[in-house]
Amino acid sequence: MKTTIFILNTCDAWHSHESMERFGIYSTLKKTIEATAEFNLNQDEIRMLETQYQTQGRESNLTIEEVGMDSIYTRCRPINLKI
Repeated sequence: MKTTIFILNTCDAWHSHESMERFGIYSTLKKTIEATAEFNLNQDEIRMLETQYQTQGRESNLTIEEVGMDSIYTRCRPINLKI
């Protein structure tokens, strides 16, 4: 059974890799969407995040990355977690 995690990132208007900042790591898409409450997204932006895994047209956008556990993850900078 493959376990999936969802990584929520903030980024600039152009979704550039250099601007990606980790906001959180979640076990379900629902929990990931719930974590966006502080960004004051409207219903269209929430729907876009649920279906396209990104927002658009904002000065600061959000992206979601769906990653299988124990897979090689090389897309962006390493995650710095405070434990």
